[in-house]
Amino acid sequence: MKRKTFNNICKICDRIILESNSVERLATNFLHPIRPHPVFLSQYRRLFYPKRHYNLLCYLLYLRSLLSGFQWLLKSIRNSFIRVLTQKSWSKTNLDILIISHLTKNSATKPSKDPYFGNLAAEISGRDLTHSTLLWNQTGLTMKEVEKIFNARDSTIIPLIPSVRNAIKIYFSAIRQSRLLKKNSRSGSRLERRCYHQASFDITRSTALENLAFLLFLENVLELSRPKLVIFTFEGHAWERLAISASKQRNHKIITVGYIHSSIYEAHHSITRWFGTNLEPTSVVTSNDLSTRILTANVKRTGQEIYTVGSVRELFGPLQAGSKNRGKVCLVLPEGIESEMERLFCITLSCALLCPEVQFIWRFHPLINGTNYLEKNKRFHNLPQNIYIAEGDLLSDLSEAKWAVYRGSSSIIQAVSAGVFPISLYIEGDDCIDPLHSLSLSSVVVSNATDLANFLRDNDSRFAKTLEELRFEISANFRNVSWNLMLDKSFPNIPI
Repeated sequence: MKRKTFNNICKICDRIILESNSVERLATNFLHPIRPHPVFLSQYRRLFYPKRHYNLLCYLLYLRSLLSGFQWLLKSIRNSFIRVLTQKSWSKTNLDILIISHLTKNSATKPSKDPYFGNLAAEISGRDLTHSTLLWNQTGLTMKEVEKIFNARDSTIIPLIPSVRNAIKIYFSAIRQSRLLKKNSRSGSRLERRCYHQASFDITRSTALENLAFLLFLENVLELSRPKLVIFTFEGHAWERLAISASKQRNHKIITVGYIHSSIYEAHHSITRWFGTNLEPTSVVTSNDLSTRILTANVKRTGQEIYTVGSVRELFGPLQAGSKNRGKVCLVLPEGIESEMERLFCITLSCALLCPEVQFIWRFHPLINGTNYLEKNKRFHNLPQNIYIAEGDLLSDLSEAKWAVYRGSSSIIQAVSAGVFPISLYIEGDDCIDPLHSLSLSSVVVSNATDLANFLRDNDSRFAKTLEELRFEISANFRNVSWNLMLDKSFPNIPI
């Protein structure tokens, strides 16, 4: 999809949200185009199907949305008979900070450090401020299964299935908005009509209904806890705008802070767009100076504080040990998207057969259950001896690897800072999704297993200078996280 076409879709989606005060529209994921990533673009490509195919697709999407919403209602009925122990009972209090983060399988078993906010909770406690954390369950486990492995004080798993009464209320309010969107799909250009049409299907799916259930839960938490500050991950998802809206409607004095923990570039839309003060965080804090510069370049963001607090990933200085004396080890760093994992794993599998002298380490994203993924993909059942599945932490793999193959994973920044040479896999026809794209220097780009094998076999001593220059540029724009600046700005009268 061309960038101009993507930008036109973004403008239409923004207009659909802003022409109404409907929280149902705000909760619809289709109306939040994140960036021109091949996976995120898949749901927008259907807008350009021929009429005959498009009409058939709409019939199927209509049935899917009905089934998805009905299944969600059935879950609410079933859950009304199940007592979920992971739900903290909230009582009226005056909370200083409310954190909205994510629970992964790793953080569920090791809850001492948040994978997205690092040691924020410890720094808050060090200032004698009170806090509590809401967690999106991204473990791939049911709430009942999470109970068995996770028990962290001051944390609550966000329930996405409300009471039967509230579930029915949410569902029928989504149905009403769906009908309005279908009515609006009768006028305008073909692209506009189809955007309204697709949004009318997405608004009644379980993903949108779960966002509305989150909103209902958050409104209750805000009413009882009365926080002074709400901080959340800011990646461009629908629920983030709902969190901002709920906080500002509850009390306009609540400080809302969105933390962009990964790298962004100009093509990002749902983060960089401007919706007006009621749907924008009070402050945006980033993990690096490059992202900060991209956001501050938006002239509409007047009055919004944007600054860098650093990355929760451990970064290494440019003078620390580089990649000298490392063996022929290639680390594979996919995103937490199965189709992206398959692309990287297939190409590195082919390369492993071409280069038996090179060891490949496959790492799984924290949101992906590696064991389940390998079991259901038969092509990966009999791996060659020079492919290993990572079992330890990332830092141990970075100390061994000489190269790292990636596409869109921001872990490459940590890898380069540790002295690992970056090799970007580019698929023809895709937009650039390289997190190092904004740097003045670039990584080596390959497009297939043969290109990768040729590079790994080559004498790479001539790339040593490029690696060190990349490391210096990363050290100039990225730093390890410190929340002192945010806490000082938000609570100026509380000493460290």
